[in-house]
Amino acid sequence: MEDITSEQQLKQLLEEGKISESEYQELLAAMKKSHTVNMQKSATKESDTIMNWYLWSPFQSETSKEICAHMTRDEKRVATIRSGLLGLWIAGCFSSPIILLSIAFGRKRSAIAIGIAVIFLITFFISIPIIRKWNKNFLCSTNWAKSKDYTAEDI
Repeated sequence: MEDITSEQQLKQLLEEGKISESEYQELLAAMKKSHTVNMQKSATKESDTIMNWYLWSPFQSETSKEICAHMTRDEKRVATIRSGLLGLWIAGCFSSPIILLSIAFGRKRSAIAIGIAVIFLITFFISIPIIRKWNKNFLCSTNWAKSKDYTAEDI
């Protein structure tokens, strides 16, 4: 018998008289059971081991990728919020100096606007190691990382 992959194909075989009603019911039940089991397996295994695209980072270590792949739903939600806040911080630190500099060079060459822009940039560059440590500590606080005894130095 040919490979049957859908309920529609199974129904077609019944209509063509190639299988009986009892065979149809048995095959349909087996197909539905198999589909349910496969969905449960893929939902538990794949979601636990495949990292989501919104937790990806270009400078991520293999350890942090592994930790992100094993995060629970709540941990992923917190990581997403933290990423959003970090994005706002980066946007604010870079857009504020650009706006200030355009104001300074647009009308008057204001030393105050230039000074504030430089302060924003310096603050951002000083915050980079602090943010990295903050993120490493968060990754180490996840359930999976705790079970593996990861520390911030491991990441």
